[in-house]
Amino acid sequence: MNYRTRVLIAVAAITYGLAFSALGENTALAQDGGPVTVSLIPFETQGSATVEVARAMSNRLVGLLDADPRLDVVPSGKSESPQSRVRYLIKGIVYAEDARRFLSLTIVDAKSGDTLWHENYDYTNITADMIAPDVLKALVK
Repeated sequence: MNYRTRVLIAVAAITYGLAFSALGENTALAQDGGPVTVSLIPFETQGSATVEVARAMSNRLVGLLDADPRLDVVPSGKSESPQSRVRYLIKGIVYAEDARRFLSLTIVDAKSGDTLWHENYDYTNITADMIAPDVLKALVK
């Protein structure tokens, strides 16, 4: 089995709920029945990753999440005010090393700062379209 196949199998396993041990149970973070308010903080970069690559990945992920009616995606500039209604923040770090790129995604509680979900991706062969289902599954049922 080649590397790409192993990565795609891992993504499929995560997408279908096999990677929720970090949450302790397979439950959604939404509890009040309304849309889950989230904000994606602009991704940080490390190594040789460029701001353009990080921006493109985060913008695509925002677009995919914003299209889901179960989410209320708040612009990142408004998520940090004291009166913010944002419940969860999505943070990411893009790391590049030679031709390979890695993404570390974390969902944190906006009020307490507690980490609720975290996943690392080797996204040399993975797109935001493949990652979005993981994030959605962590946020909503």
